[in-house]
Amino acid sequence: MKGMLFVLSGPSGAGKTTVCRTLQNDYPGLKYIISATSRKPRGNEKNGHDYFFISNQEFKQKIANGYFLEWAEVHGHLYGTPKNQVIENYQQGHISIMDIDIQGAMNLKKQFPQAITAFIMPPTWEEMVKRLDKRATESQNDLQQRMENAKHELNYLKYYDYLVINSVVNQAVEQLKSIINAEKCKIKNLDLEEALPWVKKITALE
Repeated sequence: MKGMLFVLSGPSGAGKTTVCRTLQNDYPGLKYIISATSRKPRGNEKNGHDYFFISNQEFKQKIANGYFLEWAEVHGHLYGTPKNQVIENYQQGHISIMDIDIQGAMNLKKQFPQAITAFIMPPTWEEMVKRLDKRATESQNDLQQRMENAKHELNYLKYYDYLVINSVVNQAVEQLKSIINAEKCKIKNLDLEEALPWVKKITALE
């Protein structure tokens, strides 16, 4: 099978990181692409596990060196996708997954059009606000900014391949598993000579 890259994104409070991490644990062989960011770790976040936490200066240097496949400034911080992780996993035939903001997903799709995108949404606006407030990792001003950004980000839903409503994490994960399994069966994602070598033998006789 050819490599595949699944990109999950959605507004703040959609629960995309929780869904992504749960899926990673439940789906054997799935490779998680770790993004880099200039922001400080939140709560129990660990460098090299949740993000690569680097300084603003180092981030800009990496931009200049062509280190990122895509990068964007979101909520006042820089975020980027290391190019080597994506390319190496894809060329080696791995299924990779990552969760990035909507602006980053749109930029990544331009650079890597074979990426498969899923928009993660909370069931209601009220639930999204509740989740953000419960997270208690932003100031009131930051929270308000994220809510305003979310209204704008909903306009990008139409550019995604799939929509997943995250009412219950395990249900959202099961939907994503179904999406991955369906994509694995698409002809364009298969190496037919390897998957069905006998077909080539037969067609060669005709």
